[in-house]
Amino acid sequence: MKTSKLILLVFALVAMQLSFSQTKKKDEKKETTTKKTNDNYLDLQTKSMTKLFGSDLSGNPDGKSIGYLEFLEKMDLPPEQKTELRHQYILQSKTLTQKQKDSLGQVFARQLEQAQKEKLKN
Repeated sequence: MKTSKLILLVFALVAMQLSFSQTKKKDEKKETTTKKTNDNYLDLQTKSMTKLFGSDLSGNPDGKSIGYLEFLEKMDLPPEQKTELRHQYILQSKTLTQKQKDSLGQVFARQLEQAQKEKLKN
């Protein structure tokens, strides 16, 4: 008697499982694919910086975000350094694959380290 009840219970559970697995739930959300609209890390960093310091770099956040090139123009740097940074940005954002961008990022990091060491020496 116990085995027949157990078999009926298992059969009922299997039948319920099969019936519920075939129906689509109404609450189920469609999977949305998010497009990566901007894979340029300089622009992404600039957006986070302008959220903190504002678009005019005064320290008062105003909710506006600017691109890297606009940010570069507002910075207090010598014109030749701005030109070099602009060329590096264009090279990184337009013509390179992701692997090449990673390699270029490592080169930029080395240049930054060298500049910091030179600054400490002076």
